Parts: sequence; C-alpha cells; structure tokens
Amino acid sequence: EAMLLNPPSVFRVLWKLIRPFIDKRTLRKISFLPRNFKECDILKERFNLDDLDTALGGRGDFPYDHDKYGAMMKAEDEVRKNRPPLIPPRPSTSSAEEDS
Repeated sequence: EAMLLNPPSVFRVLWKLIRPFIDKRTLRKISFLPRNFKECDILKERFNLDDLDTALGGRGDFPYDHDKYGAMMKAEDEVRKNRPPLIPPRPSTSSAEEDS
C-alpha cells in the first residue's frame, strides 16, 4: 500500500492523466492523505503510533543519525546483492545471432 502525503501539485495533474490506465486493484492500494493527516484515523488504523515519528503524526521520537542510517543502508545493500533478482534477466543476444 502507498500513502502519499502532500505530493506536489504537478503530481496531482499527472495522476489524473495516468489514473485511468491503472488497474482498479492497484488503485485501491494508493491513498492520498489529507493536509490534516495527523488528525485522521487512517494513521491509527494502519500504524502503531509509537513506531511512527511525530513529524508524521505518531508518538515516536526518532532523531536522524546520518552514520547510523548509512550503515543500515549498506547492510541492506549487501543483503540485496546476495538475493536472486525478482525478475530474471533476459538472455542476451550475441552478435552472431543478430547477423543471421
């Protein structure tokens, strides 16, 4: 599920153009949060507010630590490197096949 918070106005224009081409099942998974999102029940329904930062309407206080965040991202990159791809790569065509 995707929740969009204060997307730029250009996004809303583009959204109106592409929305008719998106599957209805996918559309149900996309929510635009209203400007008063902190007062809405949508956050309470989907998140543990203790795990959500106060800037996003939760009760958690998670100060940003660049070094800690960077180390976490590097660890995730290592895990992804060792995982098989979700979509197998297409077999490459050799130049001999292209010439025939």
